[in-house]
Amino acid sequence: LRQVVAAGEARVGLDGLACWVARCTPLSRGWALTLVLVLILILLALVGYLVIQNIEGNIVVPLIQQKAVELAPAFFIGMQVLMTLLFGVVGFILAAPLTLVGMVAVKKLWIQDVLGKEVSV
Repeated sequence: LRQVVAAGEARVGLDGLACWVARCTPLSRGWALTLVLVLILILLALVGYLVIQNIEGNIVVPLIQQKAVELAPAFFIGMQVLMTLLFGVVGFILAAPLTLVGMVAVKKLWIQDVLGKEVSV
C-alpha cells in the first residue's frame, strides 16, 4: 500500500494532491480526490462571484446612476471614499443613497425654492 501511495504522489496534478490528502487524513484516495475537486470548484465560484461583483459595483452601477440622475460616476466614487473614511463600512453602503437624497434636497430646497429656477429631479 505504501508503494501505491508513493507512486501516486509522484504524479503531478490533482491525483498527487489527492494522494497527499489521503495520506495525511483518514480518507481513501477516491474521497480525497473528490474533496480536492470540490474545494477547487468552491474556490472558482468564489473568485467568479468576486469578479462579477466588482465589475457590477464599480462599472455598471455608476454608469446606470449617471444616466438616471445625470451625475458623474467619479462624484459617486468620491463620495463613497469620503463616507468610508468618515463612517467605515456603513458609510460606504449608504454613500450613494445619501448622495442622491442630498442632491434632490439641494435642487428642490435651494435651487428651486430660493433661487427660483426650474429644475428637474
